Amino acid sequence: MFANHYDKLGNPYFEADGNVWEREVMPCDPDGYLPDDLVALPKPTWGSFPNNQPLSADEARTLLWRCAGEVGKAARYYKMPPQRLRAFLTHSSRIAAEFHEARERILDRAEEVLFEALFSDDPGRRDSAARYILTKSQSGRARFHALTDHLQLDPKAYRPVIRWVE
Repeated sequence: MFANHYDKLGNPYFEADGNVWEREVMPCDPDGYLPDDLVALPKPTWGSFPNNQPLSADEARTLLWRCAGEVGKAARYYKMPPQRLRAFLTHSSRIAAEFHEARERILDRAEEVLFEALFSDDPGRRDSAARYILTKSQSGRARFHALTDHLQLDPKAYRPVIRWVE
């Protein structure tokens, strides 16, 4: 196990079965997205991940976190078929929970950005954020704001007339 202390360099080498492997030191994480107990991955030196080499749950977890829950991207990084990594998601409740948490942290960050934009000093940014929230969010759709993209109001009519846009 490699403690992921972002301001310190870890030992980039480890030994397994008489072979010395080079590990990749974890990237800097100023936003606190990554957990600090991820393992450092060996740098892939193989053409494709060997079928006879076991993939540990800690490696699968680190791959998923580093790739923000994108299974295909994580598999490409380690040069393995995505099905092999998806097997961890299917058969390991721990890895499935980590995958879910990685995705949730991405959504939390996106919501933070929208919140910042909604209270920005820039009126254009505020308007864009408000429109996005009203038309695309679950809450906005629940209030039927999403329907306004498909409706047309006739401002010259005596009484408001609502028509569907063709």
